[in-house]
Amino acid sequence: MSRVLAAAGAEFRIALRNRWVTIAVAMMALFAAVLSAAGSAPTGQLGADKLSVTVASLTSLAVYLVPLIALLMSFDAIAGESPYLLLDAMPQHSRVTVYGGLSQQPVQVNVASLIFEDKRVDGFWLPPWVGQKNLLQNFLIWRRAQKLMLSALKTEIRSRYPLSQVQQAIRDYESQMTGGKVLLVPEM
Repeated sequence: MSRVLAAAGAEFRIALRNRWVTIAVAMMALFAAVLSAAGSAPTGQLGADKLSVTVASLTSLAVYLVPLIALLMSFDAIAGESPYLLLDAMPQHSRVTVYGGLSQQPVQVNVASLIFEDKRVDGFWLPPWVGQKNLLQNFLIWRRAQKLMLSALKTEIRSRYPLSQVQQAIRDYESQMTGGKVLLVPEM
């Protein structure tokens, strides 16, 4: 649960910078309030309790609105063609932040999206961001990151294999891909 809260907290802080997310949250809160207040009215002759109808209404709201909100912003670690595809699927005034180049290809973007749809692509690199912070802010960020690494960002290591046993390591990983990391370590 702490991982979920840490991720939600980080996403919330990032989202505060985007006016679309603020509008979407306000819209969700408004719809949720209306559905909670008036959503239980259709119980009628069905005999369903008001709480069940309200929960069903709020669930339907989330099913329709959350994907629309997610389209407003995107983060990309791949680069290459990925930002082009992301921007193409996103509505006007959207933004893609590229923070990695795993594809080792230049970022591709449709210029018409930038000009006519007010879409943006920007980059994020940690060293300049850290350089903009003062000493106290950097210390607090470092301290928080250390705490998160011990809890929400902790990586479970299921097993370690020497390089000579790479085939066994692959079989182990394939047998349970979500059961923790399988590490290959150099032989001494």
